[in-house]
Amino acid sequence: MGDATGSTPDESNPDLSTRARIRDAAILEFADHGIKGASIRGIAKAAGVSPGLVQHHYKNKKALRAACDEHILALMTHIRDTGLIAGGMRDPAFIADALRTLEPTMRYMARALADGSPAAETMFDTVFVFMETFLKRGDLGVPPPEGVDFAALAAMHAAMQLGLLMLQSHAYRVLGSEPGDPVTTARMGLARLSLASDLVLDAETSARTRLGLRQYLDAHAPPANDSETLIEMRNT
Repeated sequence: MGDATGSTPDESNPDLSTRARIRDAAILEFADHGIKGASIRGIAKAAGVSPGLVQHHYKNKKALRAACDEHILALMTHIRDTGLIAGGMRDPAFIADALRTLEPTMRYMARALADGSPAAETMFDTVFVFMETFLKRGDLGVPPPEGVDFAALAAMHAAMQLGLLMLQSHAYRVLGSEPGDPVTTARMGLARLSLASDLVLDAETSARTRLGLRQYLDAHAPPANDSETLIEMRNT
């Protein structure tokens, strides 16, 4: 994986590589079937290993789920920090890498929220604390205005961010694509920029991010027979 996803397993260490492959297969199995529906046998089949090897690396399904939660949270934090704070969202290459990474990640998080797993609470708290700190510090270089209820603003931001995960299948449906389609994800990213408060994104960051997303769309959107559809995608 590239910059959006952080470091990859050391391929020279077969044990570490196998452990990561099992975890990645489990992420997809948990996303598709939930914690109750996923099985060690199904995860082993998806990872191309034996059930015994899964249990060698992860004692049981609960331990495997905890490892998946930890990985997803670290991944989301890395993408957030690299994209928002370090300016990665200004780079179309970063955006392309992040969109590939986010598809299984968002499905996993959506299932965790629906299942009411412990990870859901951690996810919400992580987004809340980051946003409250980010807003209070005025990380954009603009002094935050007086009288702002930062806790309430951060709570609403977290609710909207994670609420979208719960409803994302409907958003993709009405936009005419399969869940996780990266082009549609980019379209929704552009739409969300239009809704972002200037407390969260300054004009320059918003403009550069919008440019990066539009460059991604220009490079990846399928040829459209209907010119109006293409225009609509670019102007979203």
